Amino acid sequence: MRDALKYPPVRLTGEQARLIASGFAQACAESGYRVLACAIMPNHVHLVIARHERPIETIVSHLKSKATQRLNQEAKNPLPRSPWADGKWVVYLNDDEAIGRAIRYVQNNPVKDGLKAQAWKFVELWRR
Repeated sequence: MRDALKYPPVRLTGEQARLIASGFAQACAESGYRVLACAIMPNHVHLVIARHERPIETIVSHLKSKATQRLNQEAKNPLPRSPWADGKWVVYLNDDEAIGRAIRYVQNNPVKDGLKAQAWKFVELWRR
């Protein structure tokens, strides 16, 4: 499968993760997105985002765009184009229990992979 890739797989550094978080924070400030959990892993990102008037496709595109802009501004983009894969994986959570599980999963994801826990300033405390 890797032979079919146009670009090598991306492995983000801590500095790149901080730039991505800065881009996410900017998108949230511009649009009022409420991010309830975020884990920026070396090869993928997890987000739990509260409902918003915009469609999720628009939100994801906005977040990716601002994160890419920050990487490009600091000349830290690992690829000559957007580092994001096409598409996204979306799950709609409709009850407090499912939202709480998703938040815990995202918060524990770095630790489970042997990395430090992450705490991003743009992530809001979830209240039921």
